[in-house]
Amino acid sequence: MKNRSLTSGAQLAPLRGCKRPCKPCHSQHRLDVRSVRSAPTRVGVACKSAPAASSVAGGPSLTERIFAQVDALAADAQAQGAGGRTTYAAFQAAEQQWARIREGPPTGPAPRFVTESPQPLAAAPEFDVVVCGGTLGIFSAAALARRGLRVAVLERGPLRGRAQEWNISRKELLELEHVGVATREELEACVAIEFNPVRVGFAWRPDRGGDEGASGRSSQQPSSSPSSSQGAATKTESTSTSGTGAGAGTVGGGGLSEVWTRDVLNLGVSPNALIALMRRKLEEMGGVVLDRTALEGIQVHPNGCSLAVRPEGGGGGGRSAGSGSLPASASASSSTSTRLTTRLVVDCMGHFSPIVTQVRWGSRPDGVCLVVGSLGSGFTHNSTADVILTNTPLQPEDAKFNLAQYFWEAFPASSGPTDRTTYLFTYLTADSYRPSLAAMLDDYWNLMPQYQGVRLEDITFKRLLFGFFPTFKDTPLRPAFDRVIQIGDASGLQSPLSFGGFGALTRHLARLTRALAEALECDALDRGSLALVHCYNPGLSSSWMMQKAMSVRKGEQPPPELINRMLAGNFKSMERLGNPVMKPFLQDVIQFGPMVQTLTAQMLTDPASIPGLIAHVGPGPLLEWMGHMASLGAYTALHGAASAARLRDMLAAGGAVPLTPRERFAANRLLDAWEYGSGQDYKL
Repeated sequence: MKNRSLTSGAQLAPLRGCKRPCKPCHSQHRLDVRSVRSAPTRVGVACKSAPAASSVAGGPSLTERIFAQVDALAADAQAQGAGGRTTYAAFQAAEQQWARIREGPPTGPAPRFVTESPQPLAAAPEFDVVVCGGTLGIFSAAALARRGLRVAVLERGPLRGRAQEWNISRKELLELEHVGVATREELEACVAIEFNPVRVGFAWRPDRGGDEGASGRSSQQPSSSPSSSQGAATKTESTSTSGTGAGAGTVGGGGLSEVWTRDVLNLGVSPNALIALMRRKLEEMGGVVLDRTALEGIQVHPNGCSLAVRPEGGGGGGRSAGSGSLPASASASSSTSTRLTTRLVVDCMGHFSPIVTQVRWGSRPDGVCLVVGSLGSGFTHNSTADVILTNTPLQPEDAKFNLAQYFWEAFPASSGPTDRTTYLFTYLTADSYRPSLAAMLDDYWNLMPQYQGVRLEDITFKRLLFGFFPTFKDTPLRPAFDRVIQIGDASGLQSPLSFGGFGALTRHLARLTRALAEALECDALDRGSLALVHCYNPGLSSSWMMQKAMSVRKGEQPPPELINRMLAGNFKSMERLGNPVMKPFLQDVIQFGPMVQTLTAQMLTDPASIPGLIAHVGPGPLLEWMGHMASLGAYTALHGAASAARLRDMLAAGGAVPLTPRERFAANRLLDAWEYGSGQDYKL
């Protein structure tokens, strides 16, 4: 899973201490700011029954104090998208936006960011494709330019990646080599850090039941565990251990049900280096980059789209071109609005794209993933990573942040030998009773030291991370206009269990590049034809029951250990079944055979857990999931039959089956739907 920051405003609530007792003091674990020293930020912590985290009554909260120091460090390092904005102002903006979503769907007339005109453009469009949103869009732009298309990228801010790494798997990174936009050597040069093994763990042991607060630190690791490195990939394997919990904060004797594996999210890739590489490749192929250029609206015409853009300041900002020059209509040297034209608009502006806002106006997200975290130094045990881990049961209803199961991720960072990124995340509904991001960050300050076995006062914070990611059941989002299509997070193509789209984007990059190039070749750019690119995906849709199973609503009273017990059983079953079952799931790919094997194994090993899980999910969602699973099985069979018959080769130009270009485009999209919808595109 990969993190991505959002934007949004509001005053933060005062921080309160954790109500859960922790060893070794067995008292209320409260944070007390004794000092916030000069940058880098260090924070004092005391274990006592203080009522608040402010240094004086009514003074700044601990969160505000840490942000004040970290903001000074990061003042010149902000980027657009993908966790790029990490300031306190951005946190307030995210808080305000989360509050608006909790209030309910927006009312009143929808914004008209995209309009339609029956009048054709007076001249042929200047570009084949304009990709809006450059942080992730640059990858699609480079792949499309390699197909010989005239491509431009629009980015509101400077086109650069954030300073902190993206955590991905090598398989995801090498998809860029597969589509031909970079060599393996160039991609490996963007890897800032590599580490193995990685851990999955849950606060449930069949021999002990749920633990009230198991430490995230394990006293056991596979004997082959290497330290973080900058080097070669290692052989994939998985090893199961049951840690006794060596870290501070262990309650009730500790105990996590753990599975160790390798080569999953084990690379820290430099976004700055990777985006700079893609920009260079795009420009070498004649592509155009228009960064520091705001998109103000789109008008769709029968023969193309006209985009209103506004360069930031005079002199054209950071715009550049490759082998060609900028089109005259897009090269104004003032900050007045100007226009450029294209045959196709690709929206890669994320969850809160103005186009997506217009299309989804009046809709409430079906689910939300909330994330907070930090990058800090002072973690002495820093050679391995956690992909997903719990060390507490469900948050009780009387907790400040309630009705939630907390999950953790942690990764070594390349900025120093003791630098580590830790994320706390949870899955929720977007209801009015849900707490704020500030309340979640309160819990982070209290629980992270227990999880990592450190003292908060010993950590030097360098960046704070936060965000929320709305998810919808009707995904991927079908195009609502001719000549406009969403990709990446804007399309909802990522799993509802994931919080970030780089891995999902690279997984689908070859498919999307091929599909959009074919659509442009045969002019299949009406909304109906483009909808074939984003067909129903039963693997994606079936993930929704898992998201529901990991969230709790008001009025529900599941056993506190329900989610930990379910996930521990799932992963123990997958570990016994081997990497062909576990690895796809850990990378958000749902496959029919592995899913059936896992569920069967869990029912046989822990049948007592099944009635409670069914009661928690409910009959309606369960029946809906069974329908998606049936479709997943059907897509698997259809893809197998099509592959055995070499149907794609038969339908190719000059193949055994004569088709028009539009018919071939539609047939290829059906084959793509069977392959990617069944998860059979994933290869170990």
